Amino acid sequence: MKKIVLVSILLIMASMKSQSTDGQSIIDILPPAPSTYAFATYGFQESNLFEGKIRADIPILNYNTKNLTIPISFGYSTSGVKVDDIDNTLGQTWSFNVGGVISRVVNGPEDTTGTNNVTPNQMTSNNMLEASYYDFIKTHKYSISLQNLEYDIYNFNFLGNTGKFILDKNNQFILLTPSDLKIAQIQGGFKITDNKGIEFYFEAKEYTKNFSSSCAGSRKPSSTNIIMSWYLTKVVNPTGEEIYFEYADSSYSFDSSIEQNVKSVASQNLFSYNSSPCNWGLAGNQMFISATQKIVNNCYNHQINYVKNLIKISSNNVVDGWVSLIYKNSGTTPNVKLLDKIIEYKNDNQVKEEINLSYQLIAGNSRNFLTNITYSKSNQKYDFAYISPELLPSRLVLAQDLWGYYNHATNDYYFIPKNVLLPEGANRDPNPQVSKYGMLKRITYPTRGFTDFEYEQNSYYGGKKIIDNYQSFQETATYLNSSLVGSIYNHSKIFNSGSLDPDEDVTLYAEITNNGLTCSPSSHIQEDPHATLTLQNLDDGTIVNISGGEVYLTNTASLALQELGVQSKLVYFKLLPNTNYELKVSAFKCLDVSYEYLSKKSIKFNDNIDYGGVRIKSLISSDGNGLEKKRYYYNKYQIKNVSSGDIGATPQFLSNYELRTYCPDNIAGENGNPFPTTDCQFQFQRYNILKSSSLQSLFNSGGNNIYYRVVSESLGGDNFENGNIEHEFIINRDDYVAKIHGNNEYLTDFGANKWSNTGWNHGNETKIKFFEKNNARKIKEIEKKYIKKGHDNRRFHNIIIADLYDEKETCPEPFATLLNKSIGYYFLEAKTSQIDEEVEKEYVANGDSLTTIKKYYYASPFHYSPTKETVTFPDGNIEENNYSYAYEKNNQVLINKNMTGYPLETSTIRNTDGITKIISKTETVYPDQNNFPTPQAGNLILPLSIKIFDIQNPTISYTGVTYDFYDSKGNHLQYTTKKGVPVTIIWGYNQRFPIIKMVGAKYDEIMEIPYIKNIVSASDTDALSGTPNDESLFLTLLDNFRKQQIFKDYQITTYTYDPLIGVRSITPPSGIREVYIYDTANRLKEIREGTQTGNILKEFKYNYKP
Repeated sequence: MKKIVLVSILLIMASMKSQSTDGQSIIDILPPAPSTYAFATYGFQESNLFEGKIRADIPILNYNTKNLTIPISFGYSTSGVKVDDIDNTLGQTWSFNVGGVISRVVNGPEDTTGTNNVTPNQMTSNNMLEASYYDFIKTHKYSISLQNLEYDIYNFNFLGNTGKFILDKNNQFILLTPSDLKIAQIQGGFKITDNKGIEFYFEAKEYTKNFSSSCAGSRKPSSTNIIMSWYLTKVVNPTGEEIYFEYADSSYSFDSSIEQNVKSVASQNLFSYNSSPCNWGLAGNQMFISATQKIVNNCYNHQINYVKNLIKISSNNVVDGWVSLIYKNSGTTPNVKLLDKIIEYKNDNQVKEEINLSYQLIAGNSRNFLTNITYSKSNQKYDFAYISPELLPSRLVLAQDLWGYYNHATNDYYFIPKNVLLPEGANRDPNPQVSKYGMLKRITYPTRGFTDFEYEQNSYYGGKKIIDNYQSFQETATYLNSSLVGSIYNHSKIFNSGSLDPDEDVTLYAEITNNGLTCSPSSHIQEDPHATLTLQNLDDGTIVNISGGEVYLTNTASLALQELGVQSKLVYFKLLPNTNYELKVSAFKCLDVSYEYLSKKSIKFNDNIDYGGVRIKSLISSDGNGLEKKRYYYNKYQIKNVSSGDIGATPQFLSNYELRTYCPDNIAGENGNPFPTTDCQFQFQRYNILKSSSLQSLFNSGGNNIYYRVVSESLGGDNFENGNIEHEFIINRDDYVAKIHGNNEYLTDFGANKWSNTGWNHGNETKIKFFEKNNARKIKEIEKKYIKKGHDNRRFHNIIIADLYDEKETCPEPFATLLNKSIGYYFLEAKTSQIDEEVEKEYVANGDSLTTIKKYYYASPFHYSPTKETVTFPDGNIEENNYSYAYEKNNQVLINKNMTGYPLETSTIRNTDGITKIISKTETVYPDQNNFPTPQAGNLILPLSIKIFDIQNPTISYTGVTYDFYDSKGNHLQYTTKKGVPVTIIWGYNQRFPIIKMVGAKYDEIMEIPYIKNIVSASDTDALSGTPNDESLFLTLLDNFRKQQIFKDYQITTYTYDPLIGVRSITPPSGIREVYIYDTANRLKEIREGTQTGNILKEFKYNYKP
């Protein structure tokens, strides 16, 4: 991991704080340089080791107003390139992080209103087997497809806030990931308010339209325009600052994926409620397929996206400038746009910075890869290299593993993985040699240091075996050497299965030959020459089920080989070891039957088994002076080569459905019936449906396919040369939809992503252990405990109803049984995980430990902020911190604005040697329902004063500082210290920055001086003058102001700025001016005395090191 380290800290910030002499920190009145962040954190990689991933974030720039910051960054997660991936805004694999979005997963009909979802209106108990469920389903059994039985799930991600919510039956938004955010529906979108009262508006809508080719047995997606996303359009601060996001419309269409299913007959029969025959001959039904037929459907899912491309970020203060984003065509999918450049403008329309992006277009597979980011003004540059992107295949090829990654397999026809019903199916196994193609290999930073990424295949520890041939025999059966009964002869072979592997298929290859020329013509059966093979367990008398490719399974579980153009058959079955069997052949006289039998044996052992996708193996970083390596092992040090991976669900590809054809009703006067009657006879075929994707998602609801319980970081190399950091995580997956009703003979496809969100603490880190080099000694351990929190104890029920077959409404089955329905159930609940306790142990050389325990308390039923924290130190002393927020102080004004995240009252209590003592207690006084709006701030909700409590007598308090006046932007104009000294602050640059601070002066008196308005006006002009501009006239105005005789008793400090970079000068009461000089990257370079060429007071250098 690489970091930029400042040789000197920006000591300027000390002077940027207004500190009163009584120790009360008043406010930060000057901001840091806006671009400092962009180059102060590059090289940082954020770990997501629970999933085996590393995230590389490239901060591009920050768009700043006085109190709001919008970061723009590019993020890379080492998840890999899937075959069907298309380019996004940054090509392949990178994500563009700016602003925010609410996206929606539509389950069934859209949840346009809460009452549109009928499930919770009918089902209010937490007991999913409640009778009302079935009553509801029975009542609506013929219109169930029109009912909305599942909740749509909304996902949000904006400026560090992530989570999910639903719309309940009362039209209230319920956060499934509870927090203090408030969600409201507005015209055209949503408004989310955070617990600081900042409002986020999502009004730019993005639509999607889906089409699918016919896939029998598959769910059909929507073919109407559906709003899938709402993008952030505005951010509003309680003080009135606003940031705007503008978008351009675009649209593109593409085949999003390919699916395949294979339909074959499972069973068929004629069944009726009476004995009368069907009056139009069901045997000739053309809707059915032959018993040996396989119907292969290739389904291309086509999508049209009507998208929004962010083109501008601006504010309601011209001083802040704006950001423009420019796109170009990707050259791959038509109309897909790539971000081409980002231009940051100053308030005078001058370009502050232009950031250009370059891509490598791989024409052979139609993919773009981001190759560099170049800053034109500051000459900074990032370069990116990837692993063999040119070797990736084109989209939609069948050479994919089960998780969608490239596996280089020769899958020319089938996409469904090989299995017992389709042994000729596709190879969908992962291939470690090629699944990492297209992944990020190196980042080269602006300093020309770099980080190399090395990957390995995901894996879990389980049973493996080496398979080899075991027992084989081959024979030919003819009527000449078999017992003959009329035109049929019988042949048998008795054998013992021996030590075969019962889990491996035994193969039987059989071939029939017509020897009609050697037979008497009169004994040759011309119509349907065939042979039947039957395998019987002689030890228990059972018949072995035989299955295979193009075969017909008879009712006796034997194999019928038919001479219908296919001369050879290969079938599969499983046998028990050390068991006696008899293979029987029954054939017409003129047929020869040759067969070959082969069983398998295996050597079983445990080992790591490859799984879909890759994980990070190592990071190698360089600053130009040497290499630093970090290696990852996915278990404890002692068993570091045994994977702790947990793979969750086993893939399931088979489902069933039934096709019924009912007889037509009898017409009055026909068949001897004087009245019309209902004919309830039917014929059916039950089908096996094999799908190319698992019926249950392999990526779980958390978005990943594998999780690691333990991960160890080897520092300094492969062998823990500089120590070891060991991480332990909780694995608590969500529960897949449960089948609560239905015939178990049917395997039902309820949909891949239907989960009860039971995994409230899934992925939480429970232990971090630190070891010395070579893992010699544990030096520290941190253990974390969590609690399940949520103020709403309701469960939100979802049911999925699948028809096993169509009923004829005029002759339904018994009403109470719902025989033709399969019902799945899952629930959603509003629960989250919060830290409960953190125990830190530091181990000393003799093996003893020093233990510190932090405990967190959440006493409020109205918010999720901690109300108390305690720390128990190794010596047994306890420190307690208490927090009271708007709800605890009953401040309805703050509650109504959702400004509930500010601790209004804090106190610290220390227990030393059994003696309890209050160390500090303060309260920040805000307007409330008794005095709002206020003379000080009007309709703005801003602090009025700070109260300090006497630690000897906590019932007594005094005012530490009073905030006397604010302007319309929420800027402090005057505050008064505990000693009664007024401090006046004059704001300029369109009320953006403080330009004068006067200790001892009253604001009203100062503003009566006409000269002050000239200074403010001059600052506004300076703000629009561009950079670098000559501010000498403005400095002269400030100096003349300071020198006026009437101000001789005041301490005056003056400031000038480049609004989009930082402070340019500070002149303290001493009159010795400090001038701040920045480099081309807008980083603070020097502080000089008096002028830009004066003596250097401080110098800042930026060195890159691991």
